[in-house]
Amino acid sequence: MKKRVIITGMGTVSPNGIGNSQFSDAILSGKSGVGRISRFDASEIQVQIAGEVRGFDELAWVDKRDRKHVSRVLPLALAAATEALHTAGIEPDRLSLADKRRIGVILGSGGGSQEFTEEQYRYLLEQYHARTNTPLLACLPRDILGQLRDFARFNGVKPELNAELIDWAWNNYFTRD
Repeated sequence: MKKRVIITGMGTVSPNGIGNSQFSDAILSGKSGVGRISRFDASEIQVQIAGEVRGFDELAWVDKRDRKHVSRVLPLALAAATEALHTAGIEPDRLSLADKRRIGVILGSGGGSQEFTEEQYRYLLEQYHARTNTPLLACLPRDILGQLRDFARFNGVKPELNAELIDWAWNNYFTRD
């Protein structure tokens, strides 16, 4: 017997707008969410524009002391999922545990869920892109993070962003003759 999936709600947090209304209005009016990169110093890279979610209050979704320990994608995802539940007319506080286990939220992210700090970006830019003349677009930071994650899983250790592991991941990702 096939199980049915019913889509009843939608939540949006995007460069084109925060919330379904802003997002829809931007799309219908042809407004782009792309602009100059502002979340880090992009002066040393060729690409100067990106689709960034601006004007989003992360602390409305994550406690201030916890924010530094989680990726920015967490409060973005919480906001979108909450709006999806709301537009579906679902009030999680009123549901039994069994009913909560019968619903789900599907999330999409164009940028991944892990972040590099400015220091880690700078390390990659200075140690690899500048020295080896490797085009920046040949590697996304999440690709390197994927290498680190896989290394940590294989070795049964906690993944860390340090110079030694970034070096290993870079050399593994860009194999040389």
